[in-house]
Amino acid sequence: MARSIVFGIDGTDPYFFNSSSRDQAYDKNFANSFVKRICTKSSLSKYLRGPLVHGGNLVSAINAGIVWIQWELEKDPTLEVLLCGYSRGAAGVVVVGQQLEKAKIPIKAMMLFDCVDRSPDIDSMVISKNVKNVRHARRDPLSSSRETMGNSGYKFYSGVTKYEERYFMCTHAGMGGTPWPMGKHHPQELIFESGAAKLKLKLAHADSWYPKPEVQDAGTTITYQQDHWVSANKVWPWVEPWLIAQGFMR
Repeated sequence: MARSIVFGIDGTDPYFFNSSSRDQAYDKNFANSFVKRICTKSSLSKYLRGPLVHGGNLVSAINAGIVWIQWELEKDPTLEVLLCGYSRGAAGVVVVGQQLEKAKIPIKAMMLFDCVDRSPDIDSMVISKNVKNVRHARRDPLSSSRETMGNSGYKFYSGVTKYEERYFMCTHAGMGGTPWPMGKHHPQELIFESGAAKLKLKLAHADSWYPKPEVQDAGTTITYQQDHWVSANKVWPWVEPWLIAQGFMR
């Protein structure tokens, strides 16, 4: 594995303000996130917490990534670059790629986990031409997870960028490697997953391995058990071999 630069921005949490308690809670809740897992496997990486619930911190994270990557490349121009992000953090790394294109910096690979753009300050719909390879893990629309949140980061320049995507039958949380806690509902998750002001009863969609449908009362059609299983046994196994092939993991 060649020495490389890995930069990642993780997803959003329910906090409105920066504080030490927010940092501690975030680090606990995102301890096993896919973005963090990727960053910790690189000797030269920068991992940043995702934005606050209203989008705060995202622009500063984008700027920090741009400055850090340029600084490392000035020291060693032969380094290859991987950008990875989850949710609004994924939108953030798409913008990092766009800005690095202006500086004529190539991006070998970009790994996106259910990229969504909910910030008026950025536009993350189109992958920039300097990005060579993209893999985008997206939640299946049939999951009814976060129904009011559409994806971004799925448009690209044909013939320039090799783009691959796959849908997975889990929640938006499961897409980032942070599936719902088992055993009980959390009010904030009910709000996030309802997708509307009124909660709905839906029949769970069966995964190919998870055939038993159950009723889930938080708007999504995904059960807790299915969310954990698909996140661990389908999303990550689709991601890891690709990162190894790209030379960013062993």
